Amino acid sequence: MRANPANTTEVGNAFRDAVASLLRTKYSDVRTEVLVGHKKVDVVYTYVEFGRRITVGVECKNEAAPLTKDDIRTRIWSDYDPLVDKHELDIVIIVARKDINAMARAYVDGIPSLRFQTYEQFEDSLIGLNDYVTQLAGTFKASDLESYYVDARFEGHEKPALAVIEDWMRSDDPMPLAILGGYGKGKTSLALRVVSQQAARHRADPAERIPILIRLGQVVHETQLEALFGKEFTARFPATDFRFHTLMHLNAEGRLFVVLDGFDEMKHAMSVADFHATFREFNRLLGPKARVLLLGRPNALPTEARTHVLRGQRRVGSQTVNDPQFAPWREEEIAFFNAEEIERFLRAYLGHLLRHLTHVNGVTVTEFVDLRVREVILKVSPDLLRRPVQARIVAELAYDPNFRLDGFTSYTLYDQFIRQLIARDTEEKRARGVIPLEARYSFQKELGWWSWTKASDGQGYFNRDEIPQALVDQLPDGDATDGAAKLTEYIVSSLTEEKEAGILYFAHRSFQEFLVADRLRTVRLTPDQHVLMSSAITPDIRSFLDAAPDQSHLASWFETLSACEGPLTIDYLRYFQSDAALVKEIAATARSSSCSPAHIAIVGIAHEDRADWPLSRADTINTLAYAVLRFDKETSALAALCLLRMAHNGDTAATKAFLAALIVRIAQRVRETDDVDKSLTIASQRYGPLEELLSKWVRKSTNVRDGVVVQVDVQRACLLLHAYVTGKYIKPAYDAEMQLALSPFSEEIGAASRVESRLSLSAARVIEAVKDKDLRKLAGRILHARGEGFNVVSVNDRTRRIYRGNEEAELTIVYDERE
Repeated sequence: MRANPANTTEVGNAFRDAVASLLRTKYSDVRTEVLVGHKKVDVVYTYVEFGRRITVGVECKNEAAPLTKDDIRTRIWSDYDPLVDKHELDIVIIVARKDINAMARAYVDGIPSLRFQTYEQFEDSLIGLNDYVTQLAGTFKASDLESYYVDARFEGHEKPALAVIEDWMRSDDPMPLAILGGYGKGKTSLALRVVSQQAARHRADPAERIPILIRLGQVVHETQLEALFGKEFTARFPATDFRFHTLMHLNAEGRLFVVLDGFDEMKHAMSVADFHATFREFNRLLGPKARVLLLGRPNALPTEARTHVLRGQRRVGSQTVNDPQFAPWREEEIAFFNAEEIERFLRAYLGHLLRHLTHVNGVTVTEFVDLRVREVILKVSPDLLRRPVQARIVAELAYDPNFRLDGFTSYTLYDQFIRQLIARDTEEKRARGVIPLEARYSFQKELGWWSWTKASDGQGYFNRDEIPQALVDQLPDGDATDGAAKLTEYIVSSLTEEKEAGILYFAHRSFQEFLVADRLRTVRLTPDQHVLMSSAITPDIRSFLDAAPDQSHLASWFETLSACEGPLTIDYLRYFQSDAALVKEIAATARSSSCSPAHIAIVGIAHEDRADWPLSRADTINTLAYAVLRFDKETSALAALCLLRMAHNGDTAATKAFLAALIVRIAQRVRETDDVDKSLTIASQRYGPLEELLSKWVRKSTNVRDGVVVQVDVQRACLLLHAYVTGKYIKPAYDAEMQLALSPFSEEIGAASRVESRLSLSAARVIEAVKDKDLRKLAGRILHARGEGFNVVSVNDRTRRIYRGNEEAELTIVYDERE
């Protein structure tokens, strides 16, 4: 059956147009179907070479069978030879679907003005990444990973991660793939494995996708794709005449495999706005034919931000809606090592470390590895071995036959490993022995903290010239003759490596996180430093602190926390709740003049998930009510917000405490006690958010059963207090779950987000919580005054108020399981 000529022409035209479209990403004057002399040339374009304009004609052949030598000689070159002789064309390129055999290739190579390339080879030559791909193909082997790598797995999959990725690449599913994993789970090793394998495939078959690996952790200022790829292929791996538009065209046509490794390392403490901007750029790479792979730590993203940028969903009021600006990503989580993988890795890595030896401690290397691996598995907790990076550290410690493996935690593991690295460096290089280990270790901690917290767009990477001289001012000089030489000596023996000229980074980010944690355990903080600490402590740093031999650092930190004016994160304040003994001390101090917003936050922010919470429900409520009654500004507002959160969650005792404390607070501050049935006048200097709350969002009603009933609009009351507290003392939380630990409501009210949430309590039950007789009487008059609202008025009057009630009055909140 003969092919339909019309269909054949359409297919040929489509192939020609694809070639022309690709050329237009690089050349501005590309034309199709151009009459040159006697010949209609498929594609013509020009470029300038050493001052001379070169005219190129492209013959496009989309044929099922490879072209033969005779095809090229009789059907193609016979038409183009006269055009070249007359200088109407300088070069002729044949672009075909199928490659040619050796005889045809020899014929083409014998004609200086003739070239042949398959479509895929043509793509490669335009983007200029052949050398780059060759280097990628050897990266995995060059890193020594090949000798001990254990294939990663994804949670919920039996296949190796590599096989799952291959299935995704060859499927019709256009959804991009995000690979998530905590620290040290092998994300970067997997990225190297994937791109090296794909690079080898592309070199063997140009029809395979071209792999591109962008290490986002090395990005300092670039966030736009043009800058990311531009730096990669002009500075790190110079590509011949690289064009970003060509790259984007190839990506859209399904010719690239783009791997973005370490989105969590681009910048320390990225805000939600930073993540949104970054993922908008990543999403420019997405399309039906594109294959984009992203790797990073999941805890770098707040829950709500993760849902938004990785799943394309955002909250609008109480609803979750799809956001067209953010495409959904397929998410896969790297699994921890299982028992079999732990043993396989330990054997492989110890064997790699001992590869140049035949005997260790009087036995063969094989016997030593077998005995040592058995000892590691017997003495070291599996929890410490299930992360590849930690299993590697244990193996490096076990390399020394005299090293004892008993009693490890993640903290002691890193402590021993880093100290051994420093000790080994000073022992092997005698000149460095003049500076003792502890001084060098101290420098590591200071360098880790400085680079972690410095103002920078890149996380973990820093310029050698930026390192402050002050980091070594108090350390021994060694044999250094000046400050610059001294700093250099400490840097040379550090745990950092140099990626580019003058750009340093810690060999593994978990090393830096441990050093930061170890420094923070002993640091004496000033009040202002808590603000920096609040942003600097990540979940992974916290995990090292939790594994430390003691938790005395929390009590030490709290000594200055009460003097910190903020803003602090909710997570940082909740961290102090982890020390039960400290919480008990804080609660006792909170009922004194020393009380601060920090006291109230630690006592009042949600703690229901803590099994060892040392305070009774009644103690917590009474402490918060005391603060509402006694204090001003953030302290009282935060206490009231915490009580409202508890009340909203169904705690009637918290409702009673909040309303009683609020009414008694007003009773103590009112200027004209005789006129409380008309108005509640408060001196302006004592009028704050709680007085505003009573005026706006607390109402009264009457019914036959209860008499006067007091009602609070919880949503609006919480929003008022939340806005005040987060504007002064606490940083707004971007994670919805964390936000709920402070307030049940935190977003501006729109039509869709208005919630009918009212707390009601009879005036009689509010009054019964007031212990002082005179105040109880005045509170009753305030509650039974005519009108539905409370007419609280701020008066600009600094005279002493007429009523001077009992400033030491107390509330009695009776704890009742039924409330």
